[in-house]
Amino acid sequence: MLKVMYGEAGLHLECLAQLTEDWIALQAILAVRTARQLVIEHCSASLLLRSDLEGLKGLEQFIKAEEMGLVALSVCDAEFVEVSLRGVWLSANDAEEGAFVVMMSHAAEALLLSLWHESQVAPTPIWR
Repeated sequence: MLKVMYGEAGLHLECLAQLTEDWIALQAILAVRTARQLVIEHCSASLLLRSDLEGLKGLEQFIKAEEMGLVALSVCDAEFVEVSLRGVWLSANDAEEGAFVVMMSHAAEALLLSLWHESQVAPTPIWR
């Protein structure tokens, strides 16, 4: 499972060995036990990646082979591409901060995580 955390500090991605349904169930149990509201909804999330990353070809191949339509790739401009993911959003009180989770193959999750890290480490001239 790929988890994308949206918070004040920005995005944080991580791969978890748990099934999406199991992780969501644990979050629901935690919300009930701590008496806090939990909003769960199906939606899309987007990540920006630099368009000059060599691994994007592998992501494009995964998208072509993947049949469920969980991932889409769009060109934003000369420097960035947008990766759109279909999954589940969880937040407290319908807040702007929360977690987005999607279940993909382990190889696809690892590739996307690697590309995201690479985009963060070597920023484009715009970010300097």
